[in-house]
Amino acid sequence: MASSSFYGSASALLLFALLFNTTKEVTADINVDPLLSTCKSIATANTYFDVEFCLSSLGSSNRSHHAKNGVELSSIALDLLAANVTSTLAKIHSLMRGNGGHYKGSNESLVYLYLCRIQYIFIQGEEAYCIAAIKDGKFNIAISHLEKSTSYVKECEDGYSKGNITSPLTTEDNNAFKLVKLAAALLSSPH
Repeated sequence: MASSSFYGSASALLLFALLFNTTKEVTADINVDPLLSTCKSIATANTYFDVEFCLSSLGSSNRSHHAKNGVELSSIALDLLAANVTSTLAKIHSLMRGNGGHYKGSNESLVYLYLCRIQYIFIQGEEAYCIAAIKDGKFNIAISHLEKSTSYVKECEDGYSKGNITSPLTTEDNNAFKLVKLAAALLSSPH
């Protein structure tokens, strides 16, 4: 009789341990941040940005925690891109005006600022086309507009490097490039 009581107690302990372990795993799965898993998934397949950029960018918006899919997250990335473009255009305008209202740099540098200004205005246009395509459910078309935006960002930065001039817009260009790639990756992810 003592041995059956021992086996009964051991069975109860084993059952309790299994239930406790299973509950712990379920709780761990519930506590996983969906944004983290999305960022890990798309950053792993992407060489243009990393998980940290994805998390910090999308995590800067409260909307990201309520987004249901890549399309909704891509709209957040596009909003961040719009803010980047607006800020970059303001910086270009400020640089062109210089101190006292007159540009103080070289003529060549001024030409590159004008070219970058045009490129960023083009990005605004591509973003508008992209948003319209997303609303129509035409994600491939939206992605093609995003890819055009990456070429505009690269043209801005390349102008400075071809002229052997340090770009005053490197940080803005890098962020715009990564945001465009992030939005495209999110649109390419399962909807």
